[in-house]
Amino acid sequence: MAAADGARIGGMSVPALEAAVVREELTRLLYRQAYPSYLTSIVLALLLTSLLWSDHGSLSLGLWLATLVAVYALRAVLVFAYRRFGTATIDAAAWAWWYASGTLLGGAVWGSLAWIWSPEWEVTDQTILLLSLAGMAAGSATAHAPRMSAYLAFLLPCLLPIMARDLLVPHPSLGLSGVVLLYMAGLTYLARNQHDVIVSGIATNFENRSLTADLTRHVQQLREEAQAHESARNQLKALNETLEQRVAERAQALNAEAKRNLRIANALKLANRHSQMILNAAGEGILGIDAEGRATFVNPAAARILGWDERVMLGRPYAELLFGGRQQHASLTIEKTLREGSRQRQEKQSFLRADGVAFPVEFFSTPIQDMHQTIGAVITFVDVTDRKKAEAALQDSERRFAAIVNSAQDAIALLNDRLEVVFWNQAAATTFQYAGREAQGRSIYELLAPDRLRPVYERAFRQLSKRPVH
Repeated sequence: MAAADGARIGGMSVPALEAAVVREELTRLLYRQAYPSYLTSIVLALLLTSLLWSDHGSLSLGLWLATLVAVYALRAVLVFAYRRFGTATIDAAAWAWWYASGTLLGGAVWGSLAWIWSPEWEVTDQTILLLSLAGMAAGSATAHAPRMSAYLAFLLPCLLPIMARDLLVPHPSLGLSGVVLLYMAGLTYLARNQHDVIVSGIATNFENRSLTADLTRHVQQLREEAQAHESARNQLKALNETLEQRVAERAQALNAEAKRNLRIANALKLANRHSQMILNAAGEGILGIDAEGRATFVNPAAARILGWDERVMLGRPYAELLFGGRQQHASLTIEKTLREGSRQRQEKQSFLRADGVAFPVEFFSTPIQDMHQTIGAVITFVDVTDRKKAEAALQDSERRFAAIVNSAQDAIALLNDRLEVVFWNQAAATTFQYAGREAQGRSIYELLAPDRLRPVYERAFRQLSKRPVH
């Protein structure tokens, strides 16, 4: 990524929108591992004092230890304040500055040992002192790697004084100063590499979370669209059934009325015109056939969907118009309607357009009867190509979502409102030793909570469910 598109953090280029989040996480890592490093430093100071006290016990060594304990106590108070207030009152940069100030004080206290040290000390005592300073510097490279400013704030005042002290003695040992300088360079190189690894891991984790969230929203949107489409299709299907029933009833009524009373001929013509308008306006294809299976009526939607001219279609066998003259399972269904006078329905069938291209349809075959005799049928059909594509796209999206989530390194589980597992990725199966099919439908308490800690888990989940989602 070009520098113009992002921000530099250490040796890494991070997208500008993620830079603030990465810096906050780096600061959080500093404070998260502060207490163990403080405790280690105090324990090392006590051991160092006890080892040197018998030969070099003095007021200076005692004051040094007291000062170090006081400085780390103040730093512990700072860590407590951060954990108490977080970033609610001060931004991450300010918290990082305060932490670096604390490491500067800590490094200065450790570096002040150089003014207690004397080249006349025994080699063993000098080695203990130098190893202690080297160990503290190495610990800083690990503990403070999230923020290089904090690392350097500790390293320089910790090791530079021993170099200066060595150069100021009557017979300086340039070898010691050179070793310390090389040691500082090596530690800085390692700390910088670890810093870049941490930044890269945080940025990657943030990107994965964003991608997962976007994918989840996309899948949810597709599901909602599919549900809306299904609802509309059901409504349209109900309207189709009602329309077919009304058409059949109207046709029977008109035939009966024509035989009984010639005086209502004009009303019959008007009703026929209304029916024709309804059929012509319908979005579904409607094809009327006689008892021999020849087309007697074709609405514009049917002609458009099948790619025929309406005038050419009239009088042709329905098998030629719908199946290109071939024998199909669907044609047997229509034959059954003509033969038995029963209404038939087919969902997973295909018709052929005039150019020979097949397309998926759903259709109804409804008999037309006169005096309990089947004189024809009405075939209504819908082109479901778009719905099939939408269903295939939804299935493909769900497969990609499952593949991405199952490739994640973190355990991911989705719960319903009863805290039962509805999704359990591969990392979760590996971590908790429950296969996906074993975890499905089971309570999260049953899977993760020991019996004696069940109330604690339940209380924690209740509190978590009440927290607002940002």
